[in-house]
Amino acid sequence: MHGNAGLQKIIDVRQIARPMRHALIFDTFEQIGHEGSFDIVSDHNPRPLHYLFDVKYPGAFTWDYVESGPDVWRVRIGRAAVQSQAANPVTQAGHAGPLA
Repeated sequence: MHGNAGLQKIIDVRQIARPMRHALIFDTFEQIGHEGSFDIVSDHNPRPLHYLFDVKYPGAFTWDYVESGPDVWRVRIGRAAVQSQAANPVTQAGHAGPLA
């Protein structure tokens, strides 16, 4: 059993200086594991951040509203499932890669 199972990282951007918010959120996204996620909490709809994720990580993230205002907005941002194994039948057949 994993000791951290069920724990969700939460970034409350209301407590963070504006110039630092996006950098912290992007750094957190880049550090989460395969299909990992974290929540952000804001006092407004973080829709502009969603657009930035679309530009920076197209197709590589999930975005789910947990709370939708009017006073508190909470969004769960995660890594999208990677389908590279299914798209590569050679890997599925057990090929270990190029010979040394």
